[in-house]
Amino acid sequence: MKQHFTKVFLASMLLVVAPLSSAKIAIAEDAIPDEIQALLPSDDGSSDAAAQEAEFLSEFADDDDSGVALSNADVEVVIMSDGDGDASGSSSNSGGSSNNAGGSAGSNAAASNGIQVAALDGVPQEILDILQELFGDGNGGDDGDAGNGGDGGDSGEGGEGGEGISNVITDELVTQFDDVAFSSDFYNRNGNGPALRTTITQDSLPSMSLTEIRQQGALMYTTPFRHADGHGDGPGINPNDPTTENGSGDGDGILGNTGRPTLQGNGTWLRLNGMDTQTCLECHGVIDNSVIPAILGVGGQAGISASPFFNSRNADIDDSDGNSLDRLGIAAFDGRAINPPKNLGMGGVELAGMEISARLNRISTLASRLANRADRRVRLPLVAKGIDFGDIIAKPNGDLDTSNVEGVDGDLVIRPFGRKGEFDTIRGFDTGAMAFHIGMQSVDEFGPGDPDGDGIEDELTTGEMSALHIFLTTSERPFQQELSTNEQQRGERIFNRIGCTGCHKPTINTRSPVLEYRITGGGVIDPDDDPYFSVDLSSDVPEGARFETNNRGGIRVPIFSDYKRHNMGSRLAESFHALETPDCDNEVAGTEITNCSFITMKLWGLADTAPYLHDGRALSVFEAIAFHGGEAQRERDRFLNLSEGGQNALLAYLGTLKNPVNPNQDVLNQVQLGPN
Repeated sequence: MKQHFTKVFLASMLLVVAPLSSAKIAIAEDAIPDEIQALLPSDDGSSDAAAQEAEFLSEFADDDDSGVALSNADVEVVIMSDGDGDASGSSSNSGGSSNNAGGSAGSNAAASNGIQVAALDGVPQEILDILQELFGDGNGGDDGDAGNGGDGGDSGEGGEGGEGISNVITDELVTQFDDVAFSSDFYNRNGNGPALRTTITQDSLPSMSLTEIRQQGALMYTTPFRHADGHGDGPGINPNDPTTENGSGDGDGILGNTGRPTLQGNGTWLRLNGMDTQTCLECHGVIDNSVIPAILGVGGQAGISASPFFNSRNADIDDSDGNSLDRLGIAAFDGRAINPPKNLGMGGVELAGMEISARLNRISTLASRLANRADRRVRLPLVAKGIDFGDIIAKPNGDLDTSNVEGVDGDLVIRPFGRKGEFDTIRGFDTGAMAFHIGMQSVDEFGPGDPDGDGIEDELTTGEMSALHIFLTTSERPFQQELSTNEQQRGERIFNRIGCTGCHKPTINTRSPVLEYRITGGGVIDPDDDPYFSVDLSSDVPEGARFETNNRGGIRVPIFSDYKRHNMGSRLAESFHALETPDCDNEVAGTEITNCSFITMKLWGLADTAPYLHDGRALSVFEAIAFHGGEAQRERDRFLNLSEGGQNALLAYLGTLKNPVNPNQDVLNQVQLGPN
């Protein structure tokens, strides 16, 4: 049997690598060189053994025009044939190196095939040597230039050049291609280049219309970025440590450590600590989850499968910590599971937050001046827009005591973005999110050039981040339907009576309708820092994004939040950077209070945004309320003590808080239709 397949292998070497033609292929006995014939033992000692093998090979070629693999335990070959040349002389002309077909001279004869010979068990070395000598040079055509590792040769006089093909892929070739196939050398191939084809500079923004900027921002939000755009950390950056040079100490300016690892070394995804998406849209693409099927759209939330896992290092997946009954069924996890929220109405959220910050800091400044003049301690209440943030104590020497400040950091800057209240502008959030989730670094935070060493410079320019910021803050806002039933109206009264509005403040009023954009962010604004762009949220923006004006000339932001962090108790607590949930009902500080506290969720759009809570554990609004604890324990208990009719009335009222149906359609139908 081994002899039979050995001879089939040898005969197959006489067939060139190209598609089979419809013509029958005949292999004559004299097609096998004499020097090989002499080395081949016959199956039965007869003189026509080689012709029998040729006939067998011909039958195989007729059976399948795509090539047939013949194999046994020792030998595996692929039989392929080339088409006959046509009358015009347009035969295949493949450029040949040592492993590629040579070009034809444009005649009607088929070109011979260059063969890269690999050692095969059962085939004598002297046969392999002869094969290499006879067929390995790739010089089947007089006029065809040699290809380079599979490139096509030049066309002959009567024909067009084809493509050379390697017959045997060796481990050496695999290693060679692994080294180069994912490099920038191949980014000019179709479908392998940057997905974002257009961009803008910061300097061009003042001369652009809001619609033009929104179009570019929509591209930033919806483009599935590729490696050619800068996707991934690169070898020299780690978003968790972006400020120190890598360990090489070579002064090359590449920051971070060595980049995050990827799952099983796949080179693209980590999932358990970021590097978990190509585009913002993957986590913000569901507009209405209250209907079946869900309604998709740009700027919504996502299902639980899109939840990122922030800074996770350990997880008790197999419940090995469940040896004691109190830990049974608890998969300990030291990261943070994040239920992606919607990105709608962000302009009103940001504007109101900036005005609250300004108000709190004016109170702090006033307290310091009074303390200095009176030469004694001065305590002032921190109240802004009807929200109580505790109080601040100023001392005559200029020091401030912020120990009684509630729900906000000691710098008194409101940070309404992020579940923990970490960012004062959506731009700040986006900068971190792009690095964490996609592995792309903004010039704003990481500086110009190629800080992660992946060969892509200025992955996210200042102009691009500005366009994204403006797009998100001018997107449509959630709204409340008219309370058209007695049940809904009763639910509103119950919502107020049991104390829900203590945290979920229905409306925040601003003094101005104008949102100003600065690269440095919001918070306490330097009056000398001129904005690069501004938008009137009551008139300039698309109709669905416009906010109602109030009697002060500002806007009404129906956010249902108080912009504060609250201790929500052990029932909702996380175990971030710890494997045990803190006891939030007793004195906690530092990381533990962070694990207990969350910024008050914005309830607008609530009816359409299941699942609920920071990690998506609540699959209904009822469950979300029942999970409340800590500072909201009293209100939760009041809700659960209501009659069934009272509970249903409150839930019907919350059901009127809806997302817009088709947000951002004004620009989505005008942006790039697909990547190159």
